[in-house]
Amino acid sequence: MRVGLASALCGALGAAQTARLGRLIARRVRTTLGQQTGPALLDDLLGAAAGLLFGLSYAAAFQAVRPEVYALSALLVLSAFLEVARFDETGDRRRLYLGALWAGLALTNHHLLALAALVPAVIFVVARRPQGKVAPAIARVCVAGGLGLALLAYLPLRAARHPLVDWGAPTTWSRLYWTVSAQAFQKSVARGSTGDLPGVGIALVLQLHLVGALLALAGAYVLLRTPRLRRLGLLLVGAALCDAAMPALVGFDPSNPDAYGYLEAAVALFAATACALPAAISVRLPGPRARTGSLAAAGLLAALAIGFGSTSFAQISLAGQHDADRTFSAWLDRAPSRALVVTSYFQTIFGMFYLRAVEGARPDAELVHRHFLSYPGYRDELLHARPELAPFLGVRDLLPATAVREPLWVEYDLDLPEPLVRRAQVIPVAETAEPQARRMAAWQAFLAVHRACRIGAQGEVRQTLAAARALLGKSPELETLAATCGR
Repeated sequence: MRVGLASALCGALGAAQTARLGRLIARRVRTTLGQQTGPALLDDLLGAAAGLLFGLSYAAAFQAVRPEVYALSALLVLSAFLEVARFDETGDRRRLYLGALWAGLALTNHHLLALAALVPAVIFVVARRPQGKVAPAIARVCVAGGLGLALLAYLPLRAARHPLVDWGAPTTWSRLYWTVSAQAFQKSVARGSTGDLPGVGIALVLQLHLVGALLALAGAYVLLRTPRLRRLGLLLVGAALCDAAMPALVGFDPSNPDAYGYLEAAVALFAATACALPAAISVRLPGPRARTGSLAAAGLLAALAIGFGSTSFAQISLAGQHDADRTFSAWLDRAPSRALVVTSYFQTIFGMFYLRAVEGARPDAELVHRHFLSYPGYRDELLHARPELAPFLGVRDLLPATAVREPLWVEYDLDLPEPLVRRAQVIPVAETAEPQARRMAAWQAFLAVHRACRIGAQGEVRQTLAAARALLGKSPELETLAATCGR
């Protein structure tokens, strides 16, 4: 609950920072094109429209109701960008120092997304060629960024208390490096291909809606065509495109909410860029009614943002979505008393962690995730709490001796060691309309057939195969598996 509320707060603050960035862009366009004094209310309305366009998009709003890293990542990146844009407007180096602090904090949260957006910002600042003494400014920027990065010192302090979730157990330099470099997730990088780019582009347009996407494109044109604003336009467009390329880098799956978390900062930057065209039009409009017309247009843009956002409320709301809780609770409740509960998939162990840490479920059971045994420190942490598990825990997987341990509750997996196959269980998933739960149900149905084939239980093969076909329909993988079983 606390982390979920923190995500909501970060989402709201990220929308506010987008509004401030949009207002700054509108003001820069007006003043650059010659309107030194003009309707500040127009800037405010355009900024508000940008904030609403971003904040009510699925990419932002859904991350704001999830206990995840993406809302915080977008907030920190946008805060850094706002300070860089202010530096470009005023030349005040203190803005760079504050921006470096935000950037350092962003690098402690999701450094891949932070680097994607902030590298263009660094190039932008260097290309601007600040006047005066540069060395002291560089030193202050490094100090401010280092202050943000100092948050990483919390990791070994927390790990020293042996928490339930001790990712990488970073109590040594090598483990700390393993954790902060996200080596557990590096296999996901470069998993995508250029074929994912069209899907990313379509998703980005859908987040901004057609009106917002066209305004963003036109706003980018205004900034790039105006010599004094060209650098700022390159910064915004370059950073947005770099951030949008990240989902394609790791493989874009439109049914995975994380893919839209990767797009969040790009949606915000394009929403702010959309403010440039209405601001430019307000300068060019002749006659005394120009102010009224431009204000009405800005108000209409804000209203459209609210209207577009309201259409996706059902998709954003998590009310009533308790499939993971019900599924994992039921599976854990069936485990024998004082069992060694062995999981095989990330989502399962994360569900177990939640049930243990938040709900206080099954304190008698010992949780072991097979594939974490190859991670630094995980085996040591398990043995710190339960030294008697040593005969069962290898350096990469469970040892054969585990098969004789009683009681035992094992999640079945394709690569489960043979001695454990007959004792393993699949996880039943109740019928549901929620997409992620349906995918979990489909995978478990496939695993049930695979397990039955491995143990040679022909009656069970027929039963599980019929259930899997009813759920999956025509699946090449399932039919190939059925052929190997002689069915």
